[in-house]
Amino acid sequence: MTIPWDTLQLQFGCSYKNPRHFKRRFLKYLKSVISYYPEARLSNYSSGLQPRPSPTHAAPWSSKRDVGAEWLALQ
Repeated sequence: MTIPWDTLQLQFGCSYKNPRHFKRRFLKYLKSVISYYPEARLSNYSSGLQPRPSPTHAAPWSSKRDVGAEWLALQ
């Protein structure tokens, strides 16, 4: 599913009067995000941005039971 640029602009850049300015700035900031999360899979089209399934950027959480046991062990 491709998210149209005008939809992204409504969400993230409604103060931009020129859509080209928004798209240019948005892609600049997106590059900095990707530098922290290089596994992110996105496709940039003239019609919009297409996010694709990507590996998670966070370590998996322990189950609630495990977290409780670890917390009790520290007490």
